[in-house]
Amino acid sequence: MAFAWSEFLAVARALAETPDTAGLGFSAEAAHRSATSRAYYAAFCSARGYASAHLSFAPTGTGSDHSGLRRHLLTNNRHQLAQTLSRLQQWREQCDYDDAEIPNAAQMARDAVRESGQILVQYR
Repeated sequence: MAFAWSEFLAVARALAETPDTAGLGFSAEAAHRSATSRAYYAAFCSARGYASAHLSFAPTGTGSDHSGLRRHLLTNNRHQLAQTLSRLQQWREQCDYDDAEIPNAAQMARDAVRESGQILVQYR
């Protein structure tokens, strides 16, 4: 049975909506960064599955699939989906790699969850 990538969105939503992390052993920023990251992967993996099943996308199983999927979507007139994935990936990279504090991490997490949810509704 295949993994349901929508579960990552559920995790992201829970992390984004965690109002108080004091007793949990991690900061609100860590929760928001993780929410953004999981939201991206929920959207990416769902879009990858859709493109594989309906648009003849052939994933390589490597990191190049992220940009390859967006290029494939653009050539198949799925411009909005490609743009949203690009934005989500930029946010994810900021959350996963930047050492500096992200002052708008909470809003970024909420936006990532919302946009990822829209992708999952359209491209399951």
